[in-house]
Amino acid sequence: PTKSGAFGSDSDDAITGSTFAKAIYGGDGYDWARGGDGIDEFVFSTKDVGKLTVLNFTNADVLVNVVSGSREESYKDFMEHAHQSGRNVVYDKGETHVVLKANKLADLHIEQFEDASNVEGLGWF
Repeated sequence: PTKSGAFGSDSDDAITGSTFAKAIYGGDGYDWARGGDGIDEFVFSTKDVGKLTVLNFTNADVLVNVVSGSREESYKDFMEHAHQSGRNVVYDKGETHVVLKANKLADLHIEQFEDASNVEGLGWF
C-alpha cells in the first residue's frame, strides 16, 4: 500500500493530518501537529533542530524516529530521553524536542513506535 503524509518546512509550522495523510513530519523549526482520523505516525529525526508538539497523540498512534532505526531502538531511545512534565511527555535529545500533550510517560508502550523503514518510501529523508 502507498503511504501518504503531511510535512512541514524548515521553519515553524502547524500541520494537520487528514484521513489520507497518515504520516506527519515537522522537520526543523517549532512545529505543532494534529493527527487526522485513525492511526497516525508522528515522524521526527534527532538530526532536526526544533520542537514537534503533538496535540492529540492517542494510544493507537505511533512515533517514528528516523535516526534510531528499529522499533526497539526507537522505543529505548525515547524512554531514555523522555520525562513527565506536568500533563505532558517531553523528549529532549540534543536540539530535538518532542512534546506529547496530555499524555503519561508510563502509558507509552513499544507498540507505539515504528521501524524507520516504514516511512522511507515518503522520500522525506
